[in-house]
Amino acid sequence: MVDINHLSGAIPYCDIVVVEKMFANLSKKQKLDKKYNCIICNSLQELDQVMS
Repeated sequence: MVDINHLSGAIPYCDIVVVEKMFANLSKKQKLDKKYNCIICNSLQELDQVMS
């Protein structure tokens, strides 16, 4: 529950958020990345691809 509370505070205020796969999938399923214009990654490899 604490993770979800922190995530709900991070997504609206950050440009990029790296989280566990489960939380990334839930966030993308709810389209929070589109709503808050935020990139949500589930690994550092994915982050590296986004930064390229």
